[in-house]
Amino acid sequence: VHNTDTKDFTFTGSFHTYFACEDINDVAVGGLEGLTVLDRLADKEDTVTSDVTIAGPVDSVYYDV
Repeated sequence: VHNTDTKDFTFTGSFHTYFACEDINDVAVGGLEGLTVLDRLADKEDTVTSDVTIAGPVDSVYYDV
């Protein structure tokens, strides 16, 4: 992002990674313990306490990764 104005502004971005898998029930993401997560579907913040698994639709934001 290149700011062409003289005024500062705030900018955030995110990366989206997509992986093909045979069975979603075999997938778990580790290493996120202690992070704050926003479940955007439930509009609820929580702290990750274990591996993240997928059991249905997901739209989550993990802070400070």
